[in-house]
Amino acid sequence: MAGKGYLLGIRVQPLAITMIAPAIAVAFYILWRSRAMKTEFYYSLAVCFWIIANSVWMLGEFYGHDARIPAALLFGCGLLVLTGYYIQ
Repeated sequence: MAGKGYLLGIRVQPLAITMIAPAIAVAFYILWRSRAMKTEFYYSLAVCFWIIANSVWMLGEFYGHDARIPAALLFGCGLLVLTGYYIQ
């Protein structure tokens, strides 16, 4: 018998996958709108990296692929963006 978490994951998987594109689209829209404000732009860019990283990780979990390294690299890119902002 499958565990409750497994069954819940099966039910929400299509919805979660469907929400990837809108989440990324909204993040890039906010990035575009914030391009005139330096602080907001850097934070929005980092958020874009993090949303993509979470999407890659989630898809890896759903389809049984080890996506930890690509996701970690994307998370790292977001951190580098913010580090670069604070160093300048």
